[in-house]
Amino acid sequence: MYLLKALTIVAISLLSTSQVLAENTRHYLEFDIAGMDAKAKDNAGVVGYDSGMNGFFVKYGYDINNWLAIEGHIGNSGESDDDAPTYTIKASAIGFLGGRFNLRYDGFTLYGLAGAANVALTETESGTEYKTTYSSIAYGLGMDLYGSKESAITFSVVRYLDVTEGTLTTAQIGFKFYFDKPKFSGRY
Repeated sequence: MYLLKALTIVAISLLSTSQVLAENTRHYLEFDIAGMDAKAKDNAGVVGYDSGMNGFFVKYGYDINNWLAIEGHIGNSGESDDDAPTYTIKASAIGFLGGRFNLRYDGFTLYGLAGAANVALTETESGTEYKTTYSSIAYGLGMDLYGSKESAITFSVVRYLDVTEGTLTTAQIGFKFYFDKPKFSGRY
C-alpha cells in the first residue's frame, strides 16, 4: 500500500509540472476505418469460429507530454462477412480508455497502447440473437505519419478483446487532426 501511494505521488508530480503542461499539451481527434477479426474459443482453447467484419472508430486523445497520452476509442462494426449462412457476429459497441506511449521522430511517431476495453458482441445463430458484453485488457501498436504539424495519417493494430472465450483484433487506418498545434519539432 505504501508503494502504491508513493508511485501515485510521483506520477502526479511528474504530470503536473508547469513545464510539461505549458509546452507539450495538445488535443487530437481521429477517425478510423477498421478490419476486424473475431475468434471464439471453447474451454479447450480450440477456435470455434473465425469471423471478419468491417468497422469504424472515433478516437479522442490528450498528449500529456511528448511521450505519454491518454486516449479513448468508441467504435462498432457491421455483421460478419463469412460464408456461414446460419451464423453472424457483430461488435455492437467497443469502448477503450488507456495510455499511449510515444516514440516521436521527424515526420512520424511510433506508439504502443495499453488500457481497458468494453466490447458488446451480438451473435445471431439460426435466427436466434445472443448479446454478450466483455471487459478486457486491450493493447496495440501503431504509427502516425505527419503531413503537417496539425494532421497525420494513422495505422494501428489493436486487440480490444482477449479473454478465454475469444479475441477481437482490429487493423485500422485513419486520419488524425490536432486541435492545438503540436509543440514537438524533432526527434526525442
